[in-house]
Amino acid sequence: MEIAIVTDQPHWTGVGIYALELFELLKPQIENLKLIYTGAVNDDFPNQEKLEYMKRTKHYFNRPFLIRSNYRKLLKDKSFSGYLLHYVGTDYSSLKKRPGIITVHDALKDRWLKDPKLNFVGAVNELERMRKFREMLRLSRHAVLIISISKKTHNDFKNLTGSESIIIYHWILDDKFKKRSRIECLNKLGLNKDYRYILSVGNNRPNKRIDLIEKFADSLPPEFRLIKIGASVKSKNAINIAHVEDDLYPLYFNVSDAYLHLSDDEGFGIPLLEALGSETPIICRDTEINNEILGDACAKISEGDISGQAAEVISKLDDPSFSTELLKRMLVRRYFFEKSKISEIYRNAYTEAWASWSAIVNPDQHVI
Repeated sequence: MEIAIVTDQPHWTGVGIYALELFELLKPQIENLKLIYTGAVNDDFPNQEKLEYMKRTKHYFNRPFLIRSNYRKLLKDKSFSGYLLHYVGTDYSSLKKRPGIITVHDALKDRWLKDPKLNFVGAVNELERMRKFREMLRLSRHAVLIISISKKTHNDFKNLTGSESIIIYHWILDDKFKKRSRIECLNKLGLNKDYRYILSVGNNRPNKRIDLIEKFADSLPPEFRLIKIGASVKSKNAINIAHVEDDLYPLYFNVSDAYLHLSDDEGFGIPLLEALGSETPIICRDTEINNEILGDACAKISEGDISGQAAEVISKLDDPSFSTELLKRMLVRRYFFEKSKISEIYRNAYTEAWASWSAIVNPDQHVI
């Protein structure tokens, strides 16, 4: 069985993280497994196959064209002609010429026209994202297997295309996201020990609701600070960090009293699992995907009266009975996202997809 996981997004993005972690999850079980980066952004993607014909660019508007060019070169590479490709990026244009597995990360419709902070680059980026999303919906019929990362994504995708997919959740990297000494982590990160911290991670897409995060930060008690990784927020109580080194990133969950997740909607939300693994309480909105992933293992707030709710939920975190009960629920919820369980599901899915693809390409050439 020869399979290549292919992504066009850098390793620090949500899609790139998924590609890298999927490779690391399955490599011990699948000998002939490769990771290929077709992106246009220059990135030393860990564990990627070094392919000299892959080109990168610093020019923003050239990226979509270069990504497609990289995909075309990959399809012409005879050394990968016998590989079943698992497309996990954002460009699915190669599906028609080379059927494979696809992962649907979300089926969300951006509210970008309603974004008050919309600028020219942002508009171009969202138009390109919309184009690729519609192309994925159209070309998905060529896939030998469609994987959705949540029940919500599965249902949204089915409503849009009529196609079925299998649901495989993400998993907790328990060797990376785990409970650690808060004091030791504060020292490693160089953070002020006199403050308590709330963590939030994410980009500035409209569904992430930067506006609500800012209101929450402004409402924090004097002894609290919001650590915002990714897109910055405007608040006197915020510590904005654009990029974090991979080995330091998990430590921010360990120094925080809670993880804040105020998105309107998500296809999944990997930081939720990172918080679960770190035993960091989660404050989130009462949305469909949060209920699916977390159930009652979190503290939920609504969009209205953020200031009042911020004070209430923070006071709950200091209540030993609430914290103890919440931790029990979190530990139960972790069971659904164990690495060994997810690994077995993927292995079985790959085996079935390989059999289907081999029969299409050359029924006599490949034997599992």
